Amino acid sequence: MPRHLLQPAPNMLSFLLLLTLAVPAYSAPPTLSTPTVTSVTATSAILGATVDTDGGTPPVTERGTVWAPGPATNPTANPLAEGTGLGAFSHNRTGLPPGSLIIFRGYGVNADGTGYSADGSFYTEPSQQADGVTIDPVPADGYYNLTVHWNVPADADGVLTVIRQSLPNTAYPADGTEYSANARIGLGDTLDPSCLFYCDWVVYKGAGTSVNITGLKAGNTYYVAVYAYAGAGTGASGINYVHARSGLNTDSATTATYNLSHNELYVGLANDDCKNCHGAHHTPGLLPRNLDQFNKCFACHRIGGAAAGKNNIGLHLADGSVDCGSCHSLHSFRTEELYSTNHAGTSLHNLSFVRSNMKKYINTTDFGKDALEPTVFQTRPGDFVYDNITDTPPYNAACQTCHTTTIHHTQTGTGSNQNHQSSADCVVCHPHNTGSPYSAFGIRGCTTCHASVQDDGVGSPRRAVVGEFSLAGHHVQGGTVTDSDCLVCHYEGFDATRHRDRKIDLRNPDTGAVITISNTYFTRDTTTNVLETWVTDVQNNFCLKCHDSDGATATYINNPPYLVRSPKQPFSAGAGDVLNVFDQLDPGNTFYHAVRAANDHPYCTPTTANGNFVTMEPPWNQNPGDHDLISCFDCHGTSGHGSVNQRMLRTAIDFAAIEAATSRSDLSTSDGADVETFCSLCHKATVYVTEKDPETVGSNFERHGDGKNDHRAAGGNQLGCMACHAAPVDLGELGVSNGAGRGMIHGGNFTWPDVSPTVNGAVTEFFLLGGPLRGWETYEKNVPADRGRCWAQTCHGSENYNRNPIP
Repeated sequence: MPRHLLQPAPNMLSFLLLLTLAVPAYSAPPTLSTPTVTSVTATSAILGATVDTDGGTPPVTERGTVWAPGPATNPTANPLAEGTGLGAFSHNRTGLPPGSLIIFRGYGVNADGTGYSADGSFYTEPSQQADGVTIDPVPADGYYNLTVHWNVPADADGVLTVIRQSLPNTAYPADGTEYSANARIGLGDTLDPSCLFYCDWVVYKGAGTSVNITGLKAGNTYYVAVYAYAGAGTGASGINYVHARSGLNTDSATTATYNLSHNELYVGLANDDCKNCHGAHHTPGLLPRNLDQFNKCFACHRIGGAAAGKNNIGLHLADGSVDCGSCHSLHSFRTEELYSTNHAGTSLHNLSFVRSNMKKYINTTDFGKDALEPTVFQTRPGDFVYDNITDTPPYNAACQTCHTTTIHHTQTGTGSNQNHQSSADCVVCHPHNTGSPYSAFGIRGCTTCHASVQDDGVGSPRRAVVGEFSLAGHHVQGGTVTDSDCLVCHYEGFDATRHRDRKIDLRNPDTGAVITISNTYFTRDTTTNVLETWVTDVQNNFCLKCHDSDGATATYINNPPYLVRSPKQPFSAGAGDVLNVFDQLDPGNTFYHAVRAANDHPYCTPTTANGNFVTMEPPWNQNPGDHDLISCFDCHGTSGHGSVNQRMLRTAIDFAAIEAATSRSDLSTSDGADVETFCSLCHKATVYVTEKDPETVGSNFERHGDGKNDHRAAGGNQLGCMACHAAPVDLGELGVSNGAGRGMIHGGNFTWPDVSPTVNGAVTEFFLLGGPLRGWETYEKNVPADRGRCWAQTCHGSENYNRNPIP
């Protein structure tokens, strides 16, 4: 190859040199990172960032921070310079709004422009500390709780309230730390996680202005501090507390004294009166065990007792071998029974006097194996129920100590005598506080779970039924339902396998037999002419077994014996007998609704005999044999717990106002309109309420509507239909009973007394009694034979009514 071909020409070299000089190096604004914030106060903070590069165009002639109120992003406002060049920097920023979210960035400037870091954020402290902290006076018997009040600053999001026994508060909440609060002392977080005794316990966090703190000990001084905060979340950008004490955000109180000092944790037996628990020497009961021991404990550990703040306890004597002392060391000086080493090798006292050596008193050989040891209960609730960290000793939680090694009610789900879920949290269903001193330990009451919505496992939530008992109409007198009330009606309380099976199991209140509704929900379809089988089953074997002459008579109603009840007062309040509806619906009565047997209403089905008139609404205009009967649930709602309507009716009637009335002037036409709405569920309003000449369309009586003697509420009748038909109140001038009575709309017998304007004491029909009526007689007392007659107080003296307009 010719040599000159391997060498570039001189002009080529010049060209390449010129090309190199013509392409500029890459340049941009500075790059920044790591926005930092420290020393936050109400109006200031030290902000900073790091200038990582000059962007290729040195030098960085200015650097600093910018900020803006949140929730804006990428702020450019409020710039303040701090130095030049690369590297980390910080400076104090003032004039920030208190109690606010601040978004900030670092910035740097070179010849190519301004570069920014990523956004940082933080909350400034509120402008002032919480103040006005007060503690309610301690009642003589209320040593176990204190109610604390305070004021929340206007620019604060809330307060953190802490309490400390015996010593003034010294720890402060850490900015950027979210604390868990619990009004029961010892169940929330502490401000110092390493604290063992006399800790600052967090008892409240939120925007409220008071808290009732429970679980306190007798004869101690407690100090309370309240800290205002802004924001939420953890870390530098999270919650920010006001630390400065103004002297107004603290208060103290001393609890009353009780002479049993064993609930002074780890203090000892000083000043204890042994005879409160032990009998005299050489007498029975020197060392109480089993039920005797439980009764000793329950004397104090109950609602209203001297140690009520330490939980109402439940009986745990299922096999006769486990009592309070089996799990608790009742003498605080016996530290060898309270001291445990957990899975991490940390040795601490157990809480609540839980023994570390339960095996000493619990021998479960009959059930498979002995109890494990040691028992560890050093944190709430982390290691109370079962070991969710490791399955190997020495870490055994209080429940797990026995129930993981036996065949009886094991938490592992492998025991043969239980139906539990593996690794479920025992206390969800089995709390120490069972709500009743005589119910078996380990039964969480119905009212605890069903106070809120419960998922039935298939996405069909169960209602929060507890609140329904305080509605306008409800089954439990007084509106406060207990677990024992639930057991009066529900079989699930006696057979755990039926619980959560997506069926409703009721109990016959006379025999105790189960009544199962296979539906997921208790409903009644009033759009069909056919009564569901379960409707009549529940009505006849449940509702009417209680609402009869003897009420609920099943033996379980009065067991256990602490339930003060009677057959006609089966619920806890024991106020008011159940209404004897069964007898009122007796088809042998002169008037009754067709619940126990079909009635002979002539206008449900169009026939030649009735002039092809139908005066009933669907489905009560039935063909014979399809829907000859109605049910309790055609008039009453299907929720047996409670309803927004009085008497749990399907529409509202103010019976309280009606039954309190002594004259028609005590009522308003709106009461009568409500009655008409209710009756019109079955009886056509266009026939019985608004028709001018009902006689032509099948009404039993004329002039219910706009004609002569308008009977409508709109015409001034304050009781509507019930002015004449089964009024629960007597507004007449007869001087003796006119048949008025609660629930007479179901049915009954009533003979008008001789002092009434009737002839020979007529037997009433068609629910004609009560209200302003002074008498009634049927066509049998009159001529012609198709007439009836009534007398009323202010309507008319007497009037003949065509009771059968059939041609």
